[in-house]
Amino acid sequence: GSEMASLRPYAIVGGCIGFGGAIVAYLYIRGKLADSTKCSTSAVEILRKDKKDFMVFVGTKSALKLDAVKHALKILAPVRVIGFKAKSEVNEQPFGHEETLLGAENRLRNTMELAKTEGINCEPDLYVSIENGIIEVVEGKFYDVGWVVMSMPSIGQTVRIQSAGIEFPTKLVQEAKEMKGGFVQNTVGSLIARDLRCGGKDPHTALTRGVVSRRELLIQALRAGLGRLAAAVHVDSPI
Repeated sequence: GSEMASLRPYAIVGGCIGFGGAIVAYLYIRGKLADSTKCSTSAVEILRKDKKDFMVFVGTKSALKLDAVKHALKILAPVRVIGFKAKSEVNEQPFGHEETLLGAENRLRNTMELAKTEGINCEPDLYVSIENGIIEVVEGKFYDVGWVVMSMPSIGQTVRIQSAGIEFPTKLVQEAKEMKGGFVQNTVGSLIARDLRCGGKDPHTALTRGVVSRRELLIQALRAGLGRLAAAVHVDSPI
């Protein structure tokens, strides 16, 4: 039947242990997959508790980022998102993991400060900040990634998650670096938008021919962050 057919790859890979060993391997892996599904369900339950809604302060006024946060967190409860014009205090085009993550950290800290100065007396359930930057993975190969920082005051935990990266054209990275103002004033995304006639805030959609957007990449990272926060809360978590 179909169950037996699905065992064949395990029998081939583990030929030295025979078909019986393959059955054990198959059942073990299937159990692990089932456990991972349970983990994602419990993560929502752990963070949601008895909340009727979830208030989130985000270190940006970007509609794209705010929408990504709202969509990613709606699995918890109805979400109320408030954006703040928080400065990153890094270049317009961050370069490297260190500068990009620093930009996200600065946005988070400045969001907390702005909430106080703007007279918002209530504390949110979650602070979120996002910073995209260019990473040279190997020589001459550049990827745009987003660093997401999420802080939950009620548990005193902060997590940092990196989004999946999309390769940006090397010649445009070099052009942005060498043009007047360099990375201080110019982004690679704006040059991609110029050449491909697409949105400068989401060149990812154009570069992947519509397969994946920047918003979708950020949603994935934000949900991974929720999982890490839940792991920090859950006393039974091994890590």
